[in-house]
Amino acid sequence: MTAFNDFAQAQAVANTLRPTHHARTFMIGVQRVAGAALVLTSLALWLSPGSSWSGDLMSMKILMSATAVPAGLILVFSGLGVKRPKVEIDTIRHEIRLVRTHGKDRFIEDRCKFSDLVKVEHTDTHVRLWGTSSAPLAEVTARDAMAFRSLVTALRVAGKI
Repeated sequence: MTAFNDFAQAQAVANTLRPTHHARTFMIGVQRVAGAALVLTSLALWLSPGSSWSGDLMSMKILMSATAVPAGLILVFSGLGVKRPKVEIDTIRHEIRLVRTHGKDRFIEDRCKFSDLVKVEHTDTHVRLWGTSSAPLAEVTARDAMAFRSLVTALRVAGKI
């Protein structure tokens, strides 16, 4: 095999194995619901029928609205600006890379060799990988059987399974 074929095969494997980030997606959803609830609650203070317009209650409504609306908007829009890093698994070089993209530029945030992994859990269709800091690095689900077999074989060669 030539170097180009090895690189092309590594790219194909990296593109077919995708990590799952269910916990992050769930937390962003909870933040957005809580933020929307804060904004709607502050609007309901003003629009609810029978609400009083006395001076003391007006100051309380203004204070509640002044704090709840910005906090709610921050919660709603906090998950939009953060792009999570892409996980690239290279079975040729036996390494995992966390890559952030900005336009056409690629920035490698972290790189971990298969031999440096602290823990690997392998089930029928999932592989969970823990990095050198004992933090979860990636959870890989089998979408392409050949690519998944290639990953499992590379982890066996590295002595992790």
